[in-house]
Amino acid sequence: MDVIALYQAGIKNVVASMGTALTVQQAKLLKSYVNDVYICYDGDSAGQESTLRGLKILKSNNLNVKVVCLPENMDPDEVVRDKGVEAFYDCLNKALPLYEYRLVKAMASFDLNTPDGRSGYAKKALAIISDLDVVEQGAYIEYISEKTSIPRQSLEKGIFEVEEKETVPERKLQDSAYYEASRYILYCIYYGKEFAKADIDPDCFIDFKYKRIYEYLLKCKMEGLNADLTAMETLPSDDPELKSILEFNYEKVSNPETYYRECLKRIRHEWYKENMRSLQEDYSKATSDDERAQILKLMSDLQKHKNAF
Repeated sequence: MDVIALYQAGIKNVVASMGTALTVQQAKLLKSYVNDVYICYDGDSAGQESTLRGLKILKSNNLNVKVVCLPENMDPDEVVRDKGVEAFYDCLNKALPLYEYRLVKAMASFDLNTPDGRSGYAKKALAIISDLDVVEQGAYIEYISEKTSIPRQSLEKGIFEVEEKETVPERKLQDSAYYEASRYILYCIYYGKEFAKADIDPDCFIDFKYKRIYEYLLKCKMEGLNADLTAMETLPSDDPELKSILEFNYEKVSNPETYYRECLKRIRHEWYKENMRSLQEDYSKATSDDERAQILKLMSDLQKHKNAF
């Protein structure tokens, strides 16, 4: 009914998912038509939860997504019927990007007029943006600083601590084959080895430190800058991981290019295992057939992605 109401009002580029469970397949279908998507569910709390789930799926499929915030307890049909089509367009014009939407939502739970409220919100906000890349984090850290009056430098230190806290304990086995593979890949990219191309998905580095280092190297390459790992803002210059990369014993590798390819396979395999484990946990916690079906579809897509390595 929402789609029909909007179409009758002249807003024709609109679609609805079945129920509230937006699927990966639907996201891929949208991507085949457009790059920009506005997502709009009912204004009640259940609708808002659906909005967050849907946004993550859309963003993971490289769509530029914004959230349309409707007046409380109203759906699109009611907005157009009771307030007119211009009111709906006004909501579209005020739509927020995913992470700004999440930050604004989180802000409602804190009193920013008090020190405790500001620090509490800052911690919550840093946790929200912890999975973004370095460039996106920088923009949102500026936003959080403006809202809380907390210095940017303190927030940058805070995001590092959030990420370090969220690192899976078993990944602290610094001598594991996974860490050795990650160090070698980053060493080769940093020192410009011909066979080392900076064309890896950053998410393949499941340890946040290695991911941050790779994102920094990628950013330098894209901007034509000379990389200097000791000058990274997101890791201390004396961090042991930085030292282990800079001082990697390259001479011990008998066939550097072949070993590089083997290391790529290893980190991608670890990425696959970690994502599959996470999906299996989600499946065990799922409470509806729709959720379970969606997770099974994600598992299937992940398996196909693994086979393409």
